[in-house]
Amino acid sequence: MKKIAYIILFNINLFSIGFDGFYIPSNPRELSLSSTGIASRNNIFLSSSNASHQSDAIGFCINKWIQDLDGNSIYLRKNDYQISFSSIGTNDIELRDNVPSDEPLNMIGAHLLSVEISRYFSLTDQIGVGIGSNLNYHQLFTDKSTNSTFHIGSRLSLSKKINLAQTINNISVNKNIPKLYTIGLSYYESQTKTELLLDYKYSDEYKTGFHFGVSQIIGRLALNCGYSKYQNYKTTISGGFNFKISTSARFLYSILSIQKSNLGIAHSFGVEFLL
Repeated sequence: MKKIAYIILFNINLFSIGFDGFYIPSNPRELSLSSTGIASRNNIFLSSSNASHQSDAIGFCINKWIQDLDGNSIYLRKNDYQISFSSIGTNDIELRDNVPSDEPLNMIGAHLLSVEISRYFSLTDQIGVGIGSNLNYHQLFTDKSTNSTFHIGSRLSLSKKINLAQTINNISVNKNIPKLYTIGLSYYESQTKTELLLDYKYSDEYKTGFHFGVSQIIGRLALNCGYSKYQNYKTTISGGFNFKISTSARFLYSILSIQKSNLGIAHSFGVEFLL
């Protein structure tokens, strides 16, 4: 396909709307779960950093995306705040006209940069809310644009095993950015250290989507797998793990495949250090 996929991807909806669009996960865990788990006890946006399962940390990731798109991410989680910076792009897009030729007319670049800051507020032992914002920069050849979006969410712990959550992403004055609505459910079994995740998502752009995920802890190893299916868009299958190297360091890896497409497989490698 040469690099035609780049132009398609960077011209559709390059907003931070999860896998409802072309979203850059800030850490491999998001990718390994196919962006499932807003109600998860490990969800960064809607979990307190004071909880035993969600510690203050700094992480670095390298992303090898579809069709040779490369990027990286860095995130800092501290005192219920999270700040992240993510990038993805390429300088190797072949620009061609309708007349076949051995050499392209030119080589152009496309890039997406995103900065996010969010804050979690614990209202009671059972209820918490999160607010955040993204600043996104898009560049394709000579075209450049910047937009900002906001997101809000809330989380309700029904018991030690069951959590409910909801979020609204892409709140913006730009009406061309479709809002993304999500409701989620998580079930955690402490004896087996297994968490089951289910999200329902909707946007005007890609309609209805279901996300499923499973997280399993086995000693120093945590295994994740995810699946998503949209009404009129795509299906993804993903997996990954994080390994506790020491009491303060982890190695993370994830892989994602977009089914029935020529876009290849996405990989993400990362390290995380507890603070």
